[in-house]
Amino acid sequence: MESLNELVESHPKFIKPIFENLLMIYAEIMEASGLLVNLRTTAMAGILILCNQHHTMVRKSGYFKKKMVPAYINMLSEIESTPMDEWADELIDEVVSKNDISMSTEEHLSQISNELGNKFILPLFVPLITECLTNQEIKYQHAGLTALAILIENCHESFKGELKNMIGLMLPLLQSQNPRIIYDILVTMGYMASEFAPEIQTNFGDMILEFIYRGLCHPMIKVQYKAALCIVNFAEGIQEHPEIKVM
Repeated sequence: MESLNELVESHPKFIKPIFENLLMIYAEIMEASGLLVNLRTTAMAGILILCNQHHTMVRKSGYFKKKMVPAYINMLSEIESTPMDEWADELIDEVVSKNDISMSTEEHLSQISNELGNKFILPLFVPLITECLTNQEIKYQHAGLTALAILIENCHESFKGELKNMIGLMLPLLQSQNPRIIYDILVTMGYMASEFAPEIQTNFGDMILEFIYRGLCHPMIKVQYKAALCIVNFAEGIQEHPEIKVM
């Protein structure tokens, strides 16, 4: 697989006639849950090369839009591979991600979003994010929150009309007792506080601060840590817009 990636990277012109087939091969390996994590992440690296060298073809690909977007959601939902105690003991997610396909997918999704543009990617994911946030299964709630946090970057103007709806979908999850979901919400709120300042501080400030306080009081240090980081995002948004008054 690494040899294939090297070939794709070094001979981009020869890839064009077989682009769609190559994308399908990478995708099938990437989403095969029975394969080793290293092999799946190597396939993701191949997709990243295609996004880098042939971003226009990826944007036009019907296969990418119809098949790969759901595959990414399913991969984000694969959180069972890392036990809760192992996840909780490590404050830095990047350390856990080496053996966790869900976290590897987070990193990969962020990378391809940089190549293709979040304004292209986010609308493809919104329907599935909506489904995930209303799903009763923890793993899909995690997938929805994670995808939302990653993809809203640089989408202030294009997505601000949907902000109220997404906050509304998140509201029931605020009652969750699951540490991972509490953590995911704090991550998402942190990104939102940065991307959608000053609207989110003005309209949803009380709700966010109350949830941050809950995170700071949580017995798990990892949740406390993320709550503290969320305060920083929230405060920076206020600092950049001194006209905001949050009670």
